[in-house]
Amino acid sequence: MRSRTWMGVCAALSAFACVSANADVVLLVSGLESNAVHHYASDGSPLGIFGDASSGGSGLTGPRGVTYGPDGNLYVSGFDADAVYRYNGVTGAFIDQFVAPGSGGLDGPRSLRFGADGNLYVASGESDAVLRYDGATGASLGVFGEANFNDSELQGPRGLTFGPDGNLYVSNRRQDNVLKYDGTTGDFLGIFAEGGSLDAPADLMFGPDGDLFVSSPRSSEVLEFNGLNGSLIGVFGDASNSSSGLDTPLGLLFPGDGYLYVASSATDEVLKYDGLTGDFLGAFITAGSGGIDGPGWLVVPEPGSLVLLVVGAALLRRRRVA
Repeated sequence: MRSRTWMGVCAALSAFACVSANADVVLLVSGLESNAVHHYASDGSPLGIFGDASSGGSGLTGPRGVTYGPDGNLYVSGFDADAVYRYNGVTGAFIDQFVAPGSGGLDGPRSLRFGADGNLYVASGESDAVLRYDGATGASLGVFGEANFNDSELQGPRGLTFGPDGNLYVSNRRQDNVLKYDGTTGDFLGIFAEGGSLDAPADLMFGPDGDLFVSSPRSSEVLEFNGLNGSLIGVFGDASNSSSGLDTPLGLLFPGDGYLYVASSATDEVLKYDGLTGDFLGAFITAGSGGIDGPGWLVVPEPGSLVLLVVGAALLRRRRVA
């Protein structure tokens, strides 16, 4: 039995080598309505709820943004509690509420990212600001520079990302544009992207070609903008309702495997597209798979956590077969 177990571990480690080489995806997805973070294997099959990241496991309700921190743990914004939850990045065991409810004026948190300074940045959708928290303690550091309504007309921030230039880009939901801020000081650098059919922008991410991709929930499209000057390029390939059934897209992810993954929130799917052409390649996560309801934001585990997740998933499957 012991030798078989270790054979399974070795096989899992070999699988991890393949994951590293081919960048196969092990995906975590927040379920806005299922009140959990769901875990999926590289073929899109469900692996269950990620540890305690659920309403039953830790009181998590209305999860939005998901990200891994420098410590290898998973951070999840809890929209209903106005808090940020922290989980063990490998097991999903609940650690704590890293950011306490309402700390620093947090209200309706959505996307969250760690910056180059090691601190946590959170889009506070209902207080119209990007808030910053100490990356080690979770203590409030206040509004990030001019990322607020009074200084830059930020209204309903939803997604945020740090660009290849080190600056912060924020989707401005109620103004239908993307704002740009100095990544160190928070100084407002102007409107970076707008136009076309961009409507209530949600998540945003720079792609492998350096362009900026933004999900547009109300037009049910993913739009591409020039990564240097913000000019509109257009709908990205088939990433629209008419071409692929995409409906109310939220989270976007280029995980490094050559594909774009998009959370189609209204259809309870995660759709897959060619990362260069935008050709539709089908549903990576089929409707409602694993109990997901209202898929929101997406994240791939950090490499150190990924190897253990792959090992655990392989052993779990082995036990099920046995």
